[in-house]
Amino acid sequence: SDFGDGGAFPEIAVAQYPLDMGRKADSKASAVVALQMDSEGNIKYDAILNQDRTHRKVVQSTARDLVAKKVTEMDLEKPDQDEVIAKTQETQAALEKLINGKITAAKVARPEINQKKESEYIRYTPQGGGKNTNSGAKERIIKMHEMPVDPLDPPKFQ
Repeated sequence: SDFGDGGAFPEIAVAQYPLDMGRKADSKASAVVALQMDSEGNIKYDAILNQDRTHRKVVQSTARDLVAKKVTEMDLEKPDQDEVIAKTQETQAALEKLINGKITAAKVARPEINQKKESEYIRYTPQGGGKNTNSGAKERIIKMHEMPVDPLDPPKFQ
């Protein structure tokens, strides 16, 4: 009865649910918890308690969780200035590595497009340059520079 007209792809003989349309609501995930073991091979019976819990919930399921932790003053001390500087430099180096990788990936693969050549000035005297042509100028200065190449332009010559 699913997609009686054949569905999106009638040649595929499997029930198809594009955008989950037509899927029955009662198809829930299985409530069976997989058997879990610790490093010593003992069964972890607290797997049921830890099922579907978020990071905000704290489940204390073993006797080890109930024992108070010993906290010393050294654990609560702020790091000294050398440690702060070292960690700052390490973080800065990691961020620069990420940013440089993204910058190089963003550049165009063809290096000749990325390099801009300086413009060149050419001075010339036109032949037959009288007072009637170009407002009577005897010398002309032209600024020559390469036009940027559009990488999406189709080839102009075959």
